Amino acid sequence: MRNQKKVVPVILCTAMLLCACNGGKVVDGNIVEPDEPVSTVVEADQSVQVDTVEQSEESEETTGYTEEQAFEAARNYMLATAGIIDEDTPGQYWDVSTDENGVIVVLYHSYTGAINRYYVDATTGDTYVTEQVPGIIDDEQETGETFNIKDYLESAE
Repeated sequence: MRNQKKVVPVILCTAMLLCACNGGKVVDGNIVEPDEPVSTVVEADQSVQVDTVEQSEESEETTGYTEEQAFEAARNYMLATAGIIDEDTPGQYWDVSTDENGVIVVLYHSYTGAINRYYVDATTGDTYVTEQVPGIIDDEQETGETFNIKDYLESAE
């Protein structure tokens, strides 16, 4: 009976420790999350050889769009479909970033609290739109709107 009372706390402690690790793997003494890429640290005295010829050829082959172009196109698309955007309205802002997959994300936060995200494929310009309204639509949902930014790079005004 006494051994059974000791087994339960040991099992609970073991379960808590395993949960704290979150299924990560230990690489070089650090816990790495399952989706987290493993990076290699190069010491200052080590030399790294980079093949610059291949990189320049790849960049010439893939002519992509920039964050600035994606922002301009998303803004022009919104002007064309929703009308005039008052830049001086409090609580309204734009943000542009590129995610880990190389997709450009243009975020528009409306004064109403609605958040629209334009996901732009940097190589093709294909774009889809999602919407999120905190308190009403808590999860980001696709709106079904799609377009190519090359159609909206010229000013829509």
